[in-house]
Amino acid sequence: MKIRFVFIFVIALASCHVVGNKRLVGNWELIEFRLVGQGGDPVSDEEILRKAGAVWDLKFVADGKFSQEFNMRTPSMKMEIEEGSWKTANDSLIIDLQLDSGVSKLNYTYKFENDILILTLSNLQSKSSIITRFRKK
Repeated sequence: MKIRFVFIFVIALASCHVVGNKRLVGNWELIEFRLVGQGGDPVSDEEILRKAGAVWDLKFVADGKFSQEFNMRTPSMKMEIEEGSWKTANDSLIIDLQLDSGVSKLNYTYKFENDILILTLSNLQSKSSIITRFRKK
């Protein structure tokens, strides 16, 4: 009986993991960018981002491939594309980006509010976070 309960629990847990993955699959566009912990906690909402010409699109493929296209790294707003892979574990979204210098691992906390994907990237050394909201395209 005990073994059956553990087996059912593991299957249920694995099912939740797959459901989370299925929800992430697709194309997402940035609709809010918030910097927390640097004083003032500035927020750029969708209107501000569009007026500035800011773009940050994410693509999650069911086979674990990932890509992002963005123009928010440099003042010239040059479009950049990065590719890699993604996976989830509990409430963590781990993205491994393939860069010229090797692999960069990003460990986000993720959650959904209705149809909005919320990603939080924390920097423990500076006690700051970037909280982003994305809408499925």
